[in-house]
Amino acid sequence: MNDHAEDDLEFQTPKVDQALQGVAPVKPAPPPIQIHAQREVMAIMPRNMDEAWKMANAFVIANMVPKSLEGKTTDETKAKVMLAICKGSEVGYAPVTAVSTIMVINNKACIYGDGATALVQNSGKVEWIKRLIESKDDSGRWGEGYKVTVTLKRKDQDEPYERSFSYDDAKRARLTGKQGPWTDYPERQCYWRAASWAYRDGASDALMGLSVAEEVQDYQVETGRERTTDTSSLDDDTQQTAA
Repeated sequence: MNDHAEDDLEFQTPKVDQALQGVAPVKPAPPPIQIHAQREVMAIMPRNMDEAWKMANAFVIANMVPKSLEGKTTDETKAKVMLAICKGSEVGYAPVTAVSTIMVINNKACIYGDGATALVQNSGKVEWIKRLIESKDDSGRWGEGYKVTVTLKRKDQDEPYERSFSYDDAKRARLTGKQGPWTDYPERQCYWRAASWAYRDGASDALMGLSVAEEVQDYQVETGRERTTDTSSLDDDTQQTAA
């Protein structure tokens, strides 16, 4: 036997079955778990009136109902919340967003100005919206000569919609001395009035019947009036007939 053969015998390792030695065979490592993140958050949307009512009930129990949707009774509150959820679903809003954005003013479904802006901007039908502020002394302060102009340009139309609201308009509508937003931040209220007109005239298909709350809340609440008949000029026979 030559030297090379001795080297082969010396370094040759016998193959021994691991099971015979009492050692468990090594199992291959499992493949890593693949975690896929959702591209967008999926909101819980009611599929029928019963589910919308149950969701409205959840808002009441959680004490998350805005003042604008509170009714005289619990059932009335639930009904208003449910209808806000339903209206929100028509314009693409999830329930929580709808309840926090849509309100009832003068028995009419309305939406806050920022919510209306979101609907208009996300509609895909508006090319651009511009705002211009003018004042008598170029200071931008509220007062004589102050005016806000909002211009909205649709993609499918050539002429833009330009709407303005000024200090003189607010004064004529008796808003300048009104307590609340018109006293605390009149510049913002003036902007929302001009924007509301531009949205309603130029993008009514995006609002789908929703009015801008900042405008509607300035209207006087309409109350029912009892009809009375003045019979002072009628004779006795006519009065009896009228009665």
